[in-house]
Amino acid sequence: MTGPDASWCSSRAGDGEAQHGGQEWVRLKACANPDCQWVYYDGSRNRSGRWCSMTECGDVMKARAYRQRSRQS
Repeated sequence: MTGPDASWCSSRAGDGEAQHGGQEWVRLKACANPDCQWVYYDGSRNRSGRWCSMTECGDVMKARAYRQRSRQS
């Protein structure tokens, strides 16, 4: 990334690291839905979140998995 976006991102990253000591970065994850390009903060207790939103991507991915299992049976 280059230009003003890159400088903004790097300044935000520096701010976040200064505030949290870099510990919270492990909770940033990419959504497991291949059609989604969001990065989200995993606020789950055991850091097991997979989707940016259960109502959007979670429903879609669970329905896909169900349909695939149903076809195989």
